[in-house]
Amino acid sequence: MRKVSIVAISLFFLTSCETAQLNRETVTAEENSVAESLFEDIQLSVDDNAKALNDTSAVDSNGVVIKGDSLCPCVEWTPNWVGLSNFLKFPKTITIDFGEDGCEGQDGRIRRGIVTGTFSNWPWVRNARLDIVPEKYFVDDYKVEGTKSITYRGENLSGNRNWDISVVDGVITTPDGETILWESERNNELISGANDWDPWNNVYSITGMANGTNTSGRDYTAEIIKALIVKIGCLYVTEGVLEIQPEDLKVRSIDYGDGTCDRKAEVTIGKRTYDVNL
Repeated sequence: MRKVSIVAISLFFLTSCETAQLNRETVTAEENSVAESLFEDIQLSVDDNAKALNDTSAVDSNGVVIKGDSLCPCVEWTPNWVGLSNFLKFPKTITIDFGEDGCEGQDGRIRRGIVTGTFSNWPWVRNARLDIVPEKYFVDDYKVEGTKSITYRGENLSGNRNWDISVVDGVITTPDGETILWESERNNELISGANDWDPWNNVYSITGMANGTNTSGRDYTAEIIKALIVKIGCLYVTEGVLEIQPEDLKVRSIDYGDGTCDRKAEVTIGKRTYDVNL
């Protein structure tokens, strides 16, 4: 008869218990949501501040124009918009400097550091591209690194404008010094709010995939199963289903709800469902 050592049995049960515990955790889902939100934030910062076509005015994170000596953030264009040759010249780079002490937006978030956006052409021209790079950039003490690229694809078969959006080498450093790695390939379709020049009532339908590594060092992939609905006036995803597959663990299915603007979501792992705040 083959003998099985007590040590082997103990290790088996310890490993099984650890796996069961990890299969109950929702950390990966929550950290993926943090990365989603922060990379959406840097794009919105560029979109809003790009409305300021000179060096003496800028807008805060909610699109409100700020003027005067206490300018925050500072906005500069290279080349600037003065003169016909400069006005028509591309690529153009916008530099948004939130300063070392930071600027508080109307959403209550403190942003500090620099974000640059380089436009290859007018944003409504098909295949025009915007590359966004943060530099020593923080949102509420979360450091954001990486490159986000947005390419305008014109109107799709539904007649809606849409953009291919990628994040490469994304790194989020938490206030506790832990890191989240994140990359994504998405398509954003504008399904409401077009043609009124007010980005704050825009609603997007988002499809695509992402991958990353959570703060515990566990790799994962994320796939949108039901299109995510993002209302720009809301900090959170309001509808849709995202499936996350952490390495060696069960799939997590995240249901973002019925369209209500809140932090609440349901995470289903196997037969169990957990209420979480993202």
